[in-house]
Amino acid sequence: MTMPHQGGATTLALFVSSWAIMVAVLMVPLTLPVAAVLWQGQAGDPRRGLSLGQFWGAYVGVWMVVGLGLWAVRGALPTDAGALLVAEVYQLTPLKRSCLRLCRAPLALVYRFYRPGLVGAVTFGLRYAGTCVGCCWALMAAMMLVSAMAVWVVAPLAAVAVLERVLPARAAYRLGVAAGLAGVVAGLAGVVARLAESGPHP
Repeated sequence: MTMPHQGGATTLALFVSSWAIMVAVLMVPLTLPVAAVLWQGQAGDPRRGLSLGQFWGAYVGVWMVVGLGLWAVRGALPTDAGALLVAEVYQLTPLKRSCLRLCRAPLALVYRFYRPGLVGAVTFGLRYAGTCVGCCWALMAAMMLVSAMAVWVVAPLAAVAVLERVLPARAAYRLGVAAGLAGVVAGLAGVVARLAESGPHP
C-alpha cells in the first residue's frame, strides 16, 4: 500500500480503508484489557454494551481523524526514508516516553478518568485514544507514508508499535531506544542517498 499523492475520491477511499485496517489490526486489540474492565465494572447495567461500543467508537474515531490529517498534509510530509526518520526521531523524545508510560498502564487511566454513563464512555475513549496517538502516531504514519510499503520496513515498525506496549517496562524502553537509533541511522542514510540521486550529475 502506498499513500497516493494524487487527489480524488478513489485514492482517498483507498487510504481511509487502509488506515482503518491498520488501526483495527494494530491498535484496537491493545484496548481489550481496558474494555474488559469497563465491561465488568458495568455489570447489571443494560446499556453496558452500548457504552463499550461508544468507547471503541470514540477511540477509533480519533485515529481516523489522525489519518485524515495525514492525508490532508500528504504533500508536505516526507516519504520513504524521510518518513522513517521523522518517526524514529519522535521515538526518542520525552513526549513519546510519557505517552508510552500512560498506554502501558491503561487500568490506572480507567480508575482515574473513567466516569459511568454513555458520555463518560465517549470522553474516556477520546482521552485514551489521545495517549495512544501520542505513543504511536509516528510509527503508524511511517507505515502509511513509506513508498511501496516495503515489508522490510513496515514489519519492524509494526512489531515495535506492539511490543512497546506488551513487553516489561525496561525491555520496552530499551527496544524503543534501539529502534529509534536504528531508524534514525537508516533514515539519514536514505535521505542522503535520495539527495545524492536528485543532485546534479556530471
